[in-house]
Amino acid sequence: MPAILTMEANMSSVTLSPDLAIQFPPEARTELNLRPGQAYAVIPRGKSLLLVPVPTLEELCGIAEGAATEGYRDRQGSSFGASSRARPSGRRDRAR
Repeated sequence: MPAILTMEANMSSVTLSPDLAIQFPPEARTELNLRPGQAYAVIPRGKSLLLVPVPTLEELCGIAEGAATEGYRDRQGSSFGASSRARPSGRRDRAR
């Protein structure tokens, strides 16, 4: 779950640099535990952008612990069968 920064009383502004980088204010970096190199999904919302941290595999480990694993359809009989696979190189087999 992404952390939410609420700084209504102490609103900060940032400026987009010439190389299109944004430097977050120190209080935002501290409150949200932002790390250099951390990946974010950018989601356009009207005239705004929503930045959502992309979790690492280590952070996702155990996220579904205790989830029910019974009653799910397996691949047998699904629409992912061999008939729906594309042929290599886009070639079609033709009788000559």
